[in-house]
Amino acid sequence: MGSSCSVIIAAASTILPELFSGGGSGEPLVRTVDRGRIDGVLPTRHSKKIDRFSQLVLLAAAQLKPIFAQADKSRVGVFIGNDLAGWNYAHQQLERMIKTRDPGQIDPYVATAWFPAAAQGEITIANGILGQSKTFSAGCLSGGLALEYAAHMVAGGTLDFALAGGVEAPNAPPVLEALAVQNRISVAHPAAEAAGLVALSRSKTAGLAEVTISHPRRSAERALDDIINQFRGAMRIKYQPPSVDKANRAWMEALAATEMLLRYRFGSRLELEAQPGDGMDVGSASFPIQVIEAARSSAEGTSSLVLGCDFEGLHLACAILPVA
Repeated sequence: MGSSCSVIIAAASTILPELFSGGGSGEPLVRTVDRGRIDGVLPTRHSKKIDRFSQLVLLAAAQLKPIFAQADKSRVGVFIGNDLAGWNYAHQQLERMIKTRDPGQIDPYVATAWFPAAAQGEITIANGILGQSKTFSAGCLSGGLALEYAAHMVAGGTLDFALAGGVEAPNAPPVLEALAVQNRISVAHPAAEAAGLVALSRSKTAGLAEVTISHPRRSAERALDDIINQFRGAMRIKYQPPSVDKANRAWMEALAATEMLLRYRFGSRLELEAQPGDGMDVGSASFPIQVIEAARSSAEGTSSLVLGCDFEGLHLACAILPVA
């Protein structure tokens, strides 16, 4: 029906905080990744110059480096989505400057650390990547749009490899306050640092899964139409609903409507399964993380569907199938 393209996930990396029970009175509004994981990869001197969201994505990219290490770096690209990126690096310095009225509290790296495209730039610099690279910002669907664009660049032959996904580090107090006001997070459903990154290629050799992704559409049904033919012959289709705060009635109603649509299209073949990080808000990293989990499941012969929304009317659908 609609236009779509298929590529191979050659490797994937997910960065999430450790599992937790949630809901306790002493629980914070944000879950963070163990600092030791970052210190084991990044030099301390460099870590001090960049925001947390760049640290997280560099950790994810380091795990994928063997996949593209020998490739022509002019044929490798980087595509990263973020909704909020990182604010704490700038927030802490601005807070000190306001208290002391001393401009010297702002260090020389604040602009490059805070800049929304910093994560994408840090990956290209650290790995000598010279191909096309872009940053995407489209709410909770930012990481999905980065994947969609990267898939077209690889499928069309512009690139041999693409690193694509989403990253969030919503640990600054003003950001957490804004998310709470929007009813996106609560003590029972906190924000979380997260990154989901995949290496895309056209080669099926040792690939995790084949991915077909729709164009961004203005309805879930139209996005689904783009990729529904990929599921012909699939006996069961795993679907991971996005993780949202169950106290947010509008979001829960939207998810229920989506499930009704999928039940109508796939009937008894549809199987619902919780996604990794369920119970936390991982922002624009959600879509890539769902795709990664589905790709890992494909090794068992499972076909999966990821259907994402920015909660403002934009939808993206993805079929994740075992490599033929």
